[in-house]
Amino acid sequence: MKRGCRGIGKRRIAAALAFASLLSGCAAPTRHAPRVPLRTEAPLAGLPAATAGWPAAEWWKDFHDAQLDALVELATARAPALDVAAARYRQAAAGVDAARADSRPELTGLASASRAKIGSGKPNAAAANGGSTTGGAGGTSGNGSGAAASAGGGFTLPSYVTSVVALADFSYDFDWWGAHRAAIESAIDQEHAALAERSASLAALQYGVAAAYFDWLGIELRLTQAAHSTDVNARLVAIAQARVNRGIDSPQTLEAARAQLAAARTQGAQLEGAASLDLVQIAALCGVAPAELPPLSARALPTPDTRLPDDARVHLLARRPDIVASRWQVQAASRDVDQARAAFFPDVSLNALGAVLRSLPTPGPDSTLRAGSVGLSAMLPLFDGGRRQAAFDRGEAALDLAIAQYNQTVLDAAQDVNRQTVLLGALAKERQEHAAALAAAAAAYDQAQARARRGVDDPRQTLGALGQLIAQRDAAVSLDAQALATQVSLVHALGGGYRSDGGAEQPPATLDSTQEATR
Repeated sequence: MKRGCRGIGKRRIAAALAFASLLSGCAAPTRHAPRVPLRTEAPLAGLPAATAGWPAAEWWKDFHDAQLDALVELATARAPALDVAAARYRQAAAGVDAARADSRPELTGLASASRAKIGSGKPNAAAANGGSTTGGAGGTSGNGSGAAASAGGGFTLPSYVTSVVALADFSYDFDWWGAHRAAIESAIDQEHAALAERSASLAALQYGVAAAYFDWLGIELRLTQAAHSTDVNARLVAIAQARVNRGIDSPQTLEAARAQLAAARTQGAQLEGAASLDLVQIAALCGVAPAELPPLSARALPTPDTRLPDDARVHLLARRPDIVASRWQVQAASRDVDQARAAFFPDVSLNALGAVLRSLPTPGPDSTLRAGSVGLSAMLPLFDGGRRQAAFDRGEAALDLAIAQYNQTVLDAAQDVNRQTVLLGALAKERQEHAAALAAAAAAYDQAQARARRGVDDPRQTLGALGQLIAQRDAAVSLDAQALATQVSLVHALGGGYRSDGGAEQPPATLDSTQEATR
């Protein structure tokens, strides 16, 4: 009979769970496709094609500059920005551990011991009266026998009671609707995003160091030309002074020469200030004081490279860590929607409880109480004021926002690549045209020197031609520096050689879960 009752009870429990699941399934909202479509193409069509796989992971080493290598190594080891990014990654990794822990069984143990004083330990009133009811001499002996009875078989209140309690509580939440699974996957996606963001910080640091270093190098080369220009203008001032003293030229010619000399010195001072600022910026990126930077010396600028990858699709920019991080954020937001939808279904869990209570009175006999229970429970809010629906709607809105931000990141990256590509092409043409101007200035200076040696031209003509040649050389260095800076910017726009590491795969190309109306 008892077995029949148990069978009926199990069937009733199963029927109740099935009925609750049916009700919750009817109340659960349907997942819709995102209102914002996920971009799968980047507007990069028409870019010139070249070797695939560019740039390399350690792209700055292609310039074969030991000074740059040392600066990047120093920045990588000392930069505070990388410490911040690394801490954020560790925080995201801890979030994965927390999400996994929430899905595992839980066993809670409790143990306690207490000692309480209850009575004085004296005989109770009934026992005392019973021992003194005889009279006369017998009464005297009765007092003794009563005390004996109290000590032997009479009831005595304990003076102290020691209680020991041991309890174990076990619970396991059945993840039938995928809430825990979605939470774990979302945390993993957040971890991948943090890993990509750490790589983005590293790529930005490498770019910043290289850009500032090449700018400093170009300024140092221009300072050499500025020194030559100052020397030429100083010689022109000396000639003008001599001609004015002899009454050949008017004083205005001397003032004009002095103005040119002052302009040359001003340009040199400006370049020196700009070079100092570059060193300060490099030191800040490396996390050291400017005096702690390794010694740097001026050298020729490397030849800019104008090659581009041969792919104009989104995965051209997939090497950019900021795009990878944004895509993982989209995937995490999609998992959050799955988790919010799972809240509409019953939360079914297995619970077990075991407890032992032991009492140790003094004096008195010990006693032990044991208890235990095992059962299933299903919890489903019948009325929550729309909280679950609001959480689901908020999750879908967050997914739309993440997709919109991803699309904007892709568009900004494509525009950055296009801008640097166009600028690099324009600088290439400008450098080609300027090469002709530089050659003409060099030829004019050679001719002026030849005429001066024959005594045909005034020395001022030779110095003027030399000044023009110096100006053209300075412009050539400036153009080379601009082209190199644009190349470095293009490397950064293409991801700076980023490759996903730490075992993190690329995010999926499509949102699979968003295509499902129900789970």
